[in-house]
Amino acid sequence: MHKAFVARTFEFVLRLFSLVALSPNFASKTLVDERAIFRYLRRMPLEDAFLADCPYGPEGLLLDEILEIDADASRLVARMPVHAELPLTRTQRAHPQRHPRHINGGLMVHMTGMLAFAHAYYVLGLRHGEGWIGYGGRIYDARYLSLASMEAPLELHIQATRQRVREKQAFVRYDFRFVQSERDVYASDQSAMWQKIDLAERSQEQGQ
Repeated sequence: MHKAFVARTFEFVLRLFSLVALSPNFASKTLVDERAIFRYLRRMPLEDAFLADCPYGPEGLLLDEILEIDADASRLVARMPVHAELPLTRTQRAHPQRHPRHINGGLMVHMTGMLAFAHAYYVLGLRHGEGWIGYGGRIYDARYLSLASMEAPLELHIQATRQRVREKQAFVRYDFRFVQSERDVYASDQSAMWQKIDLAERSQEQGQ
């Protein structure tokens, strides 16, 4: 993540320098949002180690970038690119007025699982390669707030509202918020159980 941060910082400085050079009044006319800049700098493409550790392949993960990680607040933001070949979406018999092509609702629920995996990896430090695996426990509330179109990527927000991590088990309750072009399209309150599978112990138990 350190290398990605340095690369994003360098890229941002170059862009800012170009804007100032092209427009002498840029600094006086532009209000800088420090939080937005810091968030921009912390963006990073998905790491090879993260992709290798994921229990789903890229065609099931469907994320392309981590936008923000706040371990202290137990939250993470990731980006989901949008295209007509998304699972389930590609099977839609679309009509521009009666049934415009959109991100399928079932796929939204699947993405809560992928986002929870990213949260477990980057925030909780749980590694699938070390035996950790999580499964959805309960959907307490879910709301489809607006149709998610094919026009812009989604920003997927996850916030742990309750978490209890032990040596071989973890319980986490999450708030999810999916945003497209600053418009909320999905929100839910869900929980998941995580467990660490020890293959040696499982083999011994099965042999008894």
